[in-house]
Amino acid sequence: MRLEALGAEQVYACSNSLVLAAAGPLEVEVTLVEREGICLCGHLRYTVVGELAPVFNCHCQYCRRVHGAAFTTLGYVPTTAITWHASSGKPSSYRTSTGNHRCFCGQCSTLVYNHAPAVGLACIVVGSLAEDAQPPAWAHINTESQSGNFKISDGLPSFLTWPEPRALRQLARSHAATLPPEMVPARV
Repeated sequence: MRLEALGAEQVYACSNSLVLAAAGPLEVEVTLVEREGICLCGHLRYTVVGELAPVFNCHCQYCRRVHGAAFTTLGYVPTTAITWHASSGKPSSYRTSTGNHRCFCGQCSTLVYNHAPAVGLACIVVGSLAEDAQPPAWAHINTESQSGNFKISDGLPSFLTWPEPRALRQLARSHAATLPPEMVPARV
């Protein structure tokens, strides 16, 4: 499966938007890793094929409000990497003012992923994946709108907004052990 590497573009994911800004194309071959996901009630069941990268704890107001938590852990994949099981229901969707879709279970309201149709990307809510399939976060993002009641103390890098392309490449290199070699940039 071929795709544009997320590390080759800058993605902004905050306050109801997911927008790509070019930082140079980089086509890569992605190793096919499969992860199973499910909503709280089991109505939605899906598989994500391919590596989730990057994986961030997002502190934007949208994530905090929708999840009722200090942050949400999200992993990015091409939308085409998500397949629904034959026995699964169809996700409900809320269309934002920016044209993105928040996909959730219409029965239990579990948010499963956010979809940006304009760029073909989805950010999977990592908590909807099976426990043994949940990748660790690489960093905290959008900390400019972080809750005043939560202190980040886990030692992960923190960014006020979305990391600049150079920082994304550095993060990918620091997670080289968990990524297929073709997703790790050769230089910073």
